[in-house]
Amino acid sequence: MLRLCEIVAFANTQGVVHRDLKPSSVMIGPFGEAWLLDWGVAKRLATSGANSTDTRASRPLCGTFASDATGEGMMVGTPGYMSPEQQAGDSARVEQTADAYSLGRWSD
Repeated sequence: MLRLCEIVAFANTQGVVHRDLKPSSVMIGPFGEAWLLDWGVAKRLATSGANSTDTRASRPLCGTFASDATGEGMMVGTPGYMSPEQQAGDSARVEQTADAYSLGRWSD
């Protein structure tokens, strides 16, 4: 779990929210290495401020992001693991805290 949290923390610091964290999106290797899979609905967060010099959100880690095509009111993710703002379809409010919420749901 700690390794998974490190992966999520890295993505979040790069301005990326996974938005669909669930046990089936994780693969554990034979030596304890962890991979977080299924980034298909990841959201790239907008930079803050019009003159921001932080370009993290404009540099995708890989490929395109579902957030580029996800409109307001669209529910994205797996219902049992979605944060309240995701369940409400409030994609504008989905931030890194949504990933933390999803990880916390694993203990239920």
